[in-house]
Amino acid sequence: MNYYIYHHGAKKKVNSAQVSGTRVKDSSVLIIKFRGGLSERAIQFNKANGMLKKKAWRKEEQIYLCYFKKMSLRKLAALATAYHKTGIAEFAEPYMQHRISNAALALNDPLFTSQWIFENAGQNGGVAGEDIGILEGLSLIASSGISLQNNICVAVLDEGVDIQHPDLKDGNLWHNNFSVFGNGLNPKPKSEDVHGTAVAGIIAAIQNNNIGAAGINPYCKLMAGKLYYSYPQPFADPLNLEYGIRKAVDDGARVINLSWKVEYSPLIASAIEYGFNRNVVFCVAAGNYDADTEQSVRFPGSMDEVITVGACNNRAEWINLANSPANYKFGSCYGRELDLVAPGLFITTTVNKGKYITDFFGTSAATAIVSAVAAILLAVNPQLSNVQVRDILLSTADLVAGDSGIPYFHRVGHGKINALKAIEKAIASMGG
Repeated sequence: MNYYIYHHGAKKKVNSAQVSGTRVKDSSVLIIKFRGGLSERAIQFNKANGMLKKKAWRKEEQIYLCYFKKMSLRKLAALATAYHKTGIAEFAEPYMQHRISNAALALNDPLFTSQWIFENAGQNGGVAGEDIGILEGLSLIASSGISLQNNICVAVLDEGVDIQHPDLKDGNLWHNNFSVFGNGLNPKPKSEDVHGTAVAGIIAAIQNNNIGAAGINPYCKLMAGKLYYSYPQPFADPLNLEYGIRKAVDDGARVINLSWKVEYSPLIASAIEYGFNRNVVFCVAAGNYDADTEQSVRFPGSMDEVITVGACNNRAEWINLANSPANYKFGSCYGRELDLVAPGLFITTTVNKGKYITDFFGTSAATAIVSAVAAILLAVNPQLSNVQVRDILLSTADLVAGDSGIPYFHRVGHGKINALKAIEKAIASMGG
């Protein structure tokens, strides 16, 4: 039996507290909530760790800004963990201020200005500032002193990837690309099948190379797995899908991107469970709907073991039939299984034969964005589990409200992905 397969492709200001006295730039600061107040034990621990001064932030709640000699963010995160592990603090976290300079952060890729997910300046009728904070997040990594190697593997299991695309082939491809068809080693798509190349470009098109567009993640390697064809008719064999997922897991994928839906299959579900139990992060599209199709999240997005991704537009709105453009009329599937949303409209990315498009859309695009950010978190802290990656992404998402101002969680899950906040939390986790 063949399963019909459906694609789902269809500037945040950094607010910081006003702190007087010792300047943050001259010292390192922890925000600490002391358990039981400033006990003698806490005072001695502060002294032993070289605290320079402290300033009450919410004194009635025992929350203080605690200043230390300037240190790396890695050491500051470790110190925060030490405060918590001793039981002295209910919580301790690094206080980080970020100087944002759009000009300094701009990439030289010719299509960068169209990529509102990096810097939303109101392109295509969007709301300025409503991007995902990825430029600020990458800038934070660069300034934190953390040395990252691009060895986190993201598997794009799709209809193939143009592995000769100039914005993908030089340094971004994993060594274990594969196809379930024919020679088994060539994931190159048919000329009509552009979906996998588009997904791959969102994740890892090379940044700052004066070519085309920029991918979100410069710290990953792509594994291209060709599991199905879209032309002349989109369908996939469940044996191929199961085999491809297991192969990607066994060949080293830390993140697997599934931008498609099929009818429920226990066999495919078992492959996803196999990967989940081996600490793989699965990012899966919630699905697109139109006037004639079901609106609920479909398999495998319905599984608990995956991060299920819906789509928002460049105004930070859940995409539906009422607010999607006339030429891309679709909605983002929803339900209790939905975890979060990411941009899914007017997305610039790679397609076959070295070309690009500026209007890729749907939950396929949104899922690729989440996969890219998930892999960045793992590059920052490779010790994170798949459950911890999920928790970071969901706990740092931005609230998305409906027309009435009330959050509609069944449509957007925990909210819109915020890469900057997620990266901050991943850096802070390194102390543990």
